[in-house]
Amino acid sequence: PLAGCWAIALNLDNGEPLWTLEVAEGYTPLNWRCNIHGFYVDGDYAYGGLAQSGNHPNNSNIIGRMFKIDISLKEPEVVKIWYPFDPELTNTYDAPSWSYLGAGSYNFPAIIEDYLVFGTGQIYRTPK
Repeated sequence: PLAGCWAIALNLDNGEPLWTLEVAEGYTPLNWRCNIHGFYVDGDYAYGGLAQSGNHPNNSNIIGRMFKIDISLKEPEVVKIWYPFDPELTNTYDAPSWSYLGAGSYNFPAIIEDYLVFGTGQIYRTPK
């Protein structure tokens, strides 16, 4: 089975895939329960959010993030990732108590002038 989280673009006329992109790679503890939420397209870029699928502290083993995909390329790619926390303080599957968990990006992002605006879900754990 496929692992990770994927973005896909479909042809509006026939539903055929135009491209697919793995935005959270592989079956790893950091992204095996991820969901992609709400894309916003602005010119050559698509912005999308990632959250964990369990929506419960016992199922949460990732942190949310927002990513920017360059869709102008023949093979689109993630060109930027924003985390709600310092990535050095984020989690792993067996995360120590000093790491963050949660804060999924469940909403559609917005672009307001030079700002990418998005919210996050609940934070399940903060550093002690």
